[in-house]
Parts: sequence; structure tokens; C-alpha cells
Amino acid sequence: MNWIRKIDLAGVLRRAEESHDLSCVEERCPEDVAVAIAHELHGEPVLSRYADKVLRASSIAEVNRILEQVYEAADRHRVWCGM
Repeated sequence: MNWIRKIDLAGVLRRAEESHDLSCVEERCPEDVAVAIAHELHGEPVLSRYADKVLRASSIAEVNRILEQVYEAADRHRVWCGM
């Protein structure tokens, strides 16, 4: 696939996992993690609508569900999210 734009969402998530235990999916997403994800999404117009959803998410599980939507939208709009 030819990517049109790119963001480093994978890097943001990797750094979040290094500094936080995100395995307890029923817990609230750490604020700094949600803010970092939202900041990265705001940088890409076709994905920016998901940023506020991430900030309002009530749990890590909900953030994960939103991220699934983000990756689907990124694929549709040919936005590379990193590896």
C-alpha cells in the first residue's frame, strides 16, 4: 500500500507501555497516556476526531476499542501509524 501521510502512533503506544502497566483493561487509562495519544491524533486531520474520544474514555479497554477504529480509518485514508 502507498501511504500518503504518517504519524508515530505506534511509538506513542510503545512508550506508554514502557512507563505504565496497561494490562488492567478495566482501569482508567493514565491521563498522560490519553493525552499523548490524543496529541498524536490531532496532528492528522483524518484521525483528529478520535482524539477527544480517547480523552473521554472511561477505561483502557475503551481506549483500545477506539484505537481499533483509528487503525481502520488510518488504513482507509492511507495514513501510516508506525510499527
